[in-house]
Amino acid sequence: MLELFEDYLIGGVVGFVVGVIVARVFFKSKIERKRIGEVIEWAMIEKTISRLDSMTTILNRLVADIKSSAEELTEKIEIAQDMEPIVKEPVKKAETKPDQEK
Repeated sequence: MLELFEDYLIGGVVGFVVGVIVARVFFKSKIERKRIGEVIEWAMIEKTISRLDSMTTILNRLVADIKSSAEELTEKIEIAQDMEPIVKEPVKKAETKPDQEK
């Protein structure tokens, strides 16, 4: 009976130790996977920020090009308006007959 108790006690201790080791390995790998996931997530965020920065640069260049083109077009329109002959239509005087007056 004492031997059976010793076997159960030894088996319980060994089982507990093995359980602790397996649990540590399992949770450690789970934590590492979580950390790897966080690292990947941060890398994706950094890449997205980098893309947004380059898009902002491109958009700023486009806005500058549009402004310069608008200035050039405004100058050309002003020059064209200055070169255009000013044609005024003759003002017609209203002819009223004494019969039509109220």
